[in-house]
Amino acid sequence: MPIQQATFHKLADRYPRRARLSSAVRPYMRFLIPLAFLLASCASTPLDNRAVETVVRSYIMAYQDQRWDDLVSLMHPETIRNQRNAILAGLPKRDADITDAQRTQIDELLKTYDVSTIKDARKLAPQDLVLRMLKHSSESATMQAMKKAKTTVKDISVERTTEGIFADASVVSRLGEKEFSGATHFLLRRVKGKYLVVSMSKE
Repeated sequence: MPIQQATFHKLADRYPRRARLSSAVRPYMRFLIPLAFLLASCASTPLDNRAVETVVRSYIMAYQDQRWDDLVSLMHPETIRNQRNAILAGLPKRDADITDAQRTQIDELLKTYDVSTIKDARKLAPQDLVLRMLKHSSESATMQAMKKAKTTVKDISVERTTEGIFADASVVSRLGEKEFSGATHFLLRRVKGKYLVVSMSKE
């Protein structure tokens, strides 16, 4: 008897009840396997929803407090790349392509990214370029006013689709005597076990 077959028979003799059970269950496996996946999915959904809600709340508060490092850490890599490409699209391809008419405007943009040449701007990692742009935005009057507002996330609804996870956050902001309320919409996708924000829009 070949070694592999002999080994198989020894294992079968050692675990006869397990072998019989497997044989009896086998016809029902096609029903049990989908059921197991369904149960696992249902069991993990509440926990996953809490993780999504945590990311959404953290993103909103990081934006409100202008903690840009925290905000960028919650962005999906695809979103960071897209923002980087949009930033660079507003610049000439090379420093030699800058015209005299563009010079002042381009120099101001480069200061925004804390570089002196287009070449240096293009060398920056996507995350660094986006982070520098966000930090510079804090200087605007609008962002200064927003930082003074008190923002509360009232409720978050979560919907799972083939595109990713959609989350709608009901948000109330108070600035002095004025109160603003509305919905902020998020699209999130999972990357290496973490939910990250692909896009955000407000009503």
